Amino acid sequence: MYDTVPSLFARTAATHASRPALRAKRNGAWVTWTWAEHRQQTLRFARALLGLGVQPRQGVAIMGFNRPEWFWADLGAIHAGAVPAGIYTTTTPDNVRYIAQHCEAAVAVVENVHYLELFQSLRPQLPHLRAVVVMQGGRTQDDVYAWEDFLRLGDGLPENALEERLQAQSAEDLCTLIYTSGTTGAPKAVMIAHRNVTFLSTAVVPMFGLSSEDRFISYLPLSHIAEQCVSLFMPGVVGGCTYFAESLEALPDNLREVRPTVFFGVPRVWEKIQARMQALGAQAPALRRAVATGPSARAWRGATRSSPAGRSPSATAWRRSSCSTRCASAWGSTRPASA
Repeated sequence: MYDTVPSLFARTAATHASRPALRAKRNGAWVTWTWAEHRQQTLRFARALLGLGVQPRQGVAIMGFNRPEWFWADLGAIHAGAVPAGIYTTTTPDNVRYIAQHCEAAVAVVENVHYLELFQSLRPQLPHLRAVVVMQGGRTQDDVYAWEDFLRLGDGLPENALEERLQAQSAEDLCTLIYTSGTTGAPKAVMIAHRNVTFLSTAVVPMFGLSSEDRFISYLPLSHIAEQCVSLFMPGVVGGCTYFAESLEALPDNLREVRPTVFFGVPRVWEKIQARMQALGAQAPALRRAVATGPSARAWRGATRSSPAGRSPSATAWRRSSCSTRCASAWGSTRPASA
């Protein structure tokens, strides 16, 4: 068992240095980052935080759709001893302000100029915020940084500066903050320790038979701990490769391109897949109709009926083996119940 997230990723990056870790579309073509490059970008972001003067346990707010820079900002904050806090892209401006205030965000990392403008409008209410980093586009001016310009803030730091932060971390230290969506009131922060992350991510490996050959696809909100575990931390244990969907709308096409061996979804995703299969099956020849309405479809309906209170499974991971797709389902609340 690894004590901290940085120690886990250091081992994986060393063991699988030349293997692909991340793949994302850039100008219509898949671009690959190896595990060595993945860790290098993470460490550069961590050093940039130190170069800016970010202290341990200060917040780093992250807002945007799934992409490699989201991973590097999150892991970089953890390596620097800071505390990442993801924000749903659908969060209201008032709740964005609340989360950034509550986590005492010293840095906000945003996907594009749209979210930059949102944070700029909130700046007078965010006394701890020292800089905004834009993952894609934007230009450096005052305390707003384009991605590469921000990374350069740490290039001149001595090597031991970051090492001191890493050595000071322990398994029980706060690793990340996960905020609820705010549908039942103000968003609530859940404190996740390093041990929480390393234990869960390591424990699921034998359950699903994961290995460095596995392909994951990241498309659900990374502000949710489930997506972080599946597409960020689990590959970090086994050295698998995470592909980033271009968007939710492009997910079907990306699935055909990537053919992931591990696919994670929440109830609405499976319901859409089922509805799509049934709609296509109704128009298909007899053999294809059997696929849409046969054992697989009946198994899904059985899983739905057997779930607590008749609800659909709240989390399901698919793993494709050489001869079939194995499904595992888990149930549990992902937010506080309303009074």
